[in-house]
Amino acid sequence: MNPKSTRTPGPVQALGLGRALLLVGLLLAMTATLGPLMTGGSDPVAHAQAGLGPVEGKGRWISFANGDRVNRILRDGTVAWAATEGGGLVRWDLRSGEYRQFLAPQDGLASNDVQDIERMPDGTLWLATPAGLSRLDPGADRLVTLTPENTPGMLSRVVTALEPTTDGQLWVGFAQEWDRQLLNRFTNEPGAFRSGGLARFDPATGTWPASFLLEFAGERNQEKYKSIPSENITDLEYASDGLLWVGTRPYYAWDDTACFDNTGCKGFWVLRGGGLAAHDGSAWTQFAALDGTGGCFSNHILDLEADVDGRMWAATSGDGVLLMLYGMRKTACNSGQPYYVRGRNVNGEIHGLQGNLAYSVAVNTDGKVWIGHASDSKTGRGIGILQHNGTFGDSSGGNNAGAGSDDLWSYLQVDGVEGSSDAIVTALELSGDIKLIGTKDNRNGDGFGIRAYDAGADRWTPLVTGRTGLPSNQVSGIAISPLDQSIWVNTAKRGIAHFDGNSWQAWRMFGAGRRVASITLDVRAGMGQLPVDIDTQEAFDAAFPGEGYLRIGSDPNFYRVTRYILPRSGLDGQIKITPPLAQKANQGDAVFTVIRGPASDEGTQVAVDAQGRAWAGGGESIWTGDACDPARAAAGQCWLDGGLGRYEGDGWSVFNIDNSPLEDNMILAVEVDSEGRVWAAMSNAIASGYGIGIYDPASDSWTLVNRASLPSGQRLGSNGITDLALDPETGDVWASHHSVVEWVQNIGGNWDRIFLGGGVSRWSKAENRWSTWGKNAGASLRAHSSAGTGGEMTAVQIDRGRNRVWAGSWDSDDNFHWINGYGVHAAVNWCPLDACGPSDWQSVVWREDGKVSSMALDADDNLWVGTTRNGAGLVPPEGGVKLFDGSDWFTLTPHNAKLASNRISALASDPGRQRMWVGTQNAGISVFDAAAEAPTATPEPSATSVATSTGEATPTLDGSRTATVTATRTSAPPSATRTRATPGDDCPPIRLFLPMMLRSRGVPPDPLAPSVPRPELRGPCPEPSATPTPSRTASATFVVPSSTPEATMPADTATPEPGVTASPTPPRPTAQPSATPLGASATPSASPSPSATATESALTATPRVPPLGAWSVFSPPDVRVPSVAFNAVAATGPTDVWFVGDAGNVLHWDGAQLTSVSANSQSNLRSIAMLAPDRGYIAGDGGTLLQLRSRRWSKANTGSYTDNWASVSAFDGSDGVVAWVVGAGSGNRLKLTDSEWAPPGPADRNTGHTYSAVDVVGESLAYAIQGGTSG
Repeated sequence: MNPKSTRTPGPVQALGLGRALLLVGLLLAMTATLGPLMTGGSDPVAHAQAGLGPVEGKGRWISFANGDRVNRILRDGTVAWAATEGGGLVRWDLRSGEYRQFLAPQDGLASNDVQDIERMPDGTLWLATPAGLSRLDPGADRLVTLTPENTPGMLSRVVTALEPTTDGQLWVGFAQEWDRQLLNRFTNEPGAFRSGGLARFDPATGTWPASFLLEFAGERNQEKYKSIPSENITDLEYASDGLLWVGTRPYYAWDDTACFDNTGCKGFWVLRGGGLAAHDGSAWTQFAALDGTGGCFSNHILDLEADVDGRMWAATSGDGVLLMLYGMRKTACNSGQPYYVRGRNVNGEIHGLQGNLAYSVAVNTDGKVWIGHASDSKTGRGIGILQHNGTFGDSSGGNNAGAGSDDLWSYLQVDGVEGSSDAIVTALELSGDIKLIGTKDNRNGDGFGIRAYDAGADRWTPLVTGRTGLPSNQVSGIAISPLDQSIWVNTAKRGIAHFDGNSWQAWRMFGAGRRVASITLDVRAGMGQLPVDIDTQEAFDAAFPGEGYLRIGSDPNFYRVTRYILPRSGLDGQIKITPPLAQKANQGDAVFTVIRGPASDEGTQVAVDAQGRAWAGGGESIWTGDACDPARAAAGQCWLDGGLGRYEGDGWSVFNIDNSPLEDNMILAVEVDSEGRVWAAMSNAIASGYGIGIYDPASDSWTLVNRASLPSGQRLGSNGITDLALDPETGDVWASHHSVVEWVQNIGGNWDRIFLGGGVSRWSKAENRWSTWGKNAGASLRAHSSAGTGGEMTAVQIDRGRNRVWAGSWDSDDNFHWINGYGVHAAVNWCPLDACGPSDWQSVVWREDGKVSSMALDADDNLWVGTTRNGAGLVPPEGGVKLFDGSDWFTLTPHNAKLASNRISALASDPGRQRMWVGTQNAGISVFDAAAEAPTATPEPSATSVATSTGEATPTLDGSRTATVTATRTSAPPSATRTRATPGDDCPPIRLFLPMMLRSRGVPPDPLAPSVPRPELRGPCPEPSATPTPSRTASATFVVPSSTPEATMPADTATPEPGVTASPTPPRPTAQPSATPLGASATPSASPSPSATATESALTATPRVPPLGAWSVFSPPDVRVPSVAFNAVAATGPTDVWFVGDAGNVLHWDGAQLTSVSANSQSNLRSIAMLAPDRGYIAGDGGTLLQLRSRRWSKANTGSYTDNWASVSAFDGSDGVVAWVVGAGSGNRLKLTDSEWAPPGPADRNTGHTYSAVDVVGESLAYAIQGGTSG
């Protein structure tokens, strides 16, 4: 069976957070508790009215979504159906190159998350979605959806898995769903999980003849079950012997014994159960991690695949692949149960999987088993191919050394690029000669679509909707052109896109250029000169008119061009490059240019001026490392990307710190004022900010505004700006602020790290003057603040109809916890525009909804407020859009409206404001067209399907169906059209060899900023977007524009430096831009070596060792961490770092985000040892000794021995793990033997020593330190 996948493998939830939170390092004090799943709390302010208010029964909704995160593939002749996460159902024609995308709500889907798909013998397609069971009848172009409301007997609307029966019925797997109104029967308070379960559906009668819910076989805490081991079903599959196999993941259960010492606590939601089960029609057998059969079983199954002779392959989250040979009979892991895990390195070869996280498994037509797997949730390892030769007692789990095994392993990497990859293989369809491979990109979000692999020709063909549709579902900014009403969409990871009403065009920061030359002789790797068929300097200058980059043939790297050498003495012309070639270049290989696109792939806000020019902010994501000037490296300013991008119809130009007075390349907010000037806020929305750069296109001049440059008597809330808004009547500009880290020299001469600023500011155009409102100055704002800051504000909107300024923020409880997603509340504040005093601010708060991300007014002056908690928290927020009609507030969510997601990131209304565009963090765009006729109420769908025969259009390799808005100058509603795109034949993957620096600049002035190596991630071949034209030079002459805010930069002056004692984070010790035109290329002048090219590439890694530098505070992006003592750290690599501390706090850093992990302990944790991403140990007070098992921390077996364990250490020996733990109380020394910790002899018990550390350095050698002062 083909795979389905869950968003977050394993029981430990990755709580991804957006960049709009406050960055705080591990040393920053904050108050947080360990009750992420506890319910309760109240706030008197925000009670939304029932219904949809002003949009009730009006207009219509459609969505635009990227369909390249693939959950499941179903082949039907020359058609491939892709069930996608966030992109609906995609029908690929494998011959013509077209696709048809079915989306919610316009095509009848109830949700764009399609988790499974099955085809019945009559041709009916059934789809599993979190909003119901959808059906597409043969010949139909629209789906119908069954829910518990219209189909009595249906267990839940959250459908996760499907499996047809031989008699035409359908097994349907469900999952639990959080219901804010459902009473928790243990506390009698609202808020509980609704049941999931398993049921059998008869499409002919529309009835449910059988169903199974979780039922205990014995005491509740024994985790023994009568049927399914969890109500969260992940996959269903019939074996060839007729057994039904059911894969599950852990379920949410209320635990009223888990409060420990939390005052007032009534309990927590915890994860329990899960695993694999088999059903023979009458009896059940469960196979779980905790049932005594050994450690190879998993409580989280991701995929099931049937083989011959009743064999069933089960892909697990963290425990490799299980092979079920014996039907209903249980076999212990050490008594013949086959399982396949990451193999040991024997003589330089791995015998087994390359990682234990198996997302997909399928049996090929030749009997070989293909396994899509990863080493962690973000690092793909391609496909492991097992030739088992019909013997299973020699599985890699049972025989780690591989000795005596006849198993043969081979490995297939996506697009043929060796090594680790961002591409996770989540779906496999192997029934034809062309293998279909579905992917996701969990590191950056979105996915790489389907790859059609022709093994005979060793050819990979991409099938991606992002080529001609929306390139990403992670929307960061939306703007509408006042010139032609076209739409600009900036995305968080995949550049920017433009929608003209009929088709999409997209740009990445580096795009594929044209062929300009050929290699004339073979050149070995390591050489820095290329012989080419360019004969003159003029021809070279035409090929590389400015600072240039090139690519060669199928080499996935790109190189900076440094100079050209004319032909001489019979030698061809030579191009010098840096760095030297990473691989051999062959005679005849093509040389391509690399085109600069927008400022960054990590887009932020976008604005469009009256001339139709798009101005797009970009983030900093690629650190150039050694290629950067040391002084700039010390100031943290060596980024290849970021800045302010400008598009004028024929290409992109980029303003950044290299060619303009901008103080920073991180541009968060963009606004165009009444004079046509472009305001660019230099801020990372977390902890650093450099104020505002204001560019006047008419005079080609800049003005800088920051706290240090304002005249006496004027104030700016802070140098960190999250949003800008123009008052259309007065020309004033308003700004919302976050606090920033500044370093202040104390009386002893040392530097203290403090947070300053926040609140709301206004620049008065009439007075050319700044004023500000903050909590630290008495403003009655509802917003989080600490240590006297002005309040964490996130958005601002001007409402002339009500004479109000609206300011969004996030507020908090005393024990808030962003990582675990509780105690953080979205808030809106408002004040009269013309006379706003500190006490005039009023507010409304939506508890547990995170933050306000954006605001906009519609045609009727209704205020739309977008909220999001960035996906954090096990209990989901209500979130969505808060709608104010002038008297009441209403809430729009995917449950009661047609929103694609409740995680809103951007809002924009068109000039006539007949349509509201709603961008989301994870599900693309929803559009509400108020002028369109509301869809007629459709009759309730019949639970029975009616098959009608139809001629199928033949399918293809590549293409797209693009959702469209018809002529934007009219009020015609958005519609959908079908287009085609044909993949290129010479599409090599792209690689990036640049170390990455953490984004924090919260370091004292003038240290050497250490560069942190980031894995260079390789993977799929780039998907060309619309071909961008070469960037034009963006130069600027600095003059004093008339009627601009204070702190302008005259043409003959340098940028003023901030003050010495309190400088924005941190000052850059480099010369300021001169007054003369720079004439610089719009690309950064820093020379990376080499850099990334184009588009849809999962980049791979050969990490470079950075130069030694100074220590700085580790400040993980986007999070606050608990204010407890952290006592130990351990890592297996840059993407697997663990921290342990007091009160049971365990944090995990995966290279991109920090997550809080449950250790099921409240003890102070003292030590951690990690052997691999899925093997480790934690020691702590009160006898706490934990082991990482099935990707969960659980109590280790220490028998009757207890101590205040001070240290644990482990060594991976040839005969197994050698590990010791030592105590600081009784001085016990325990050694790990098999699965039990015990003293090897009497001398190791109660020694009386106070041990503080132990280190195992070999199979028979370890060192320990006894406490005290005697040495």
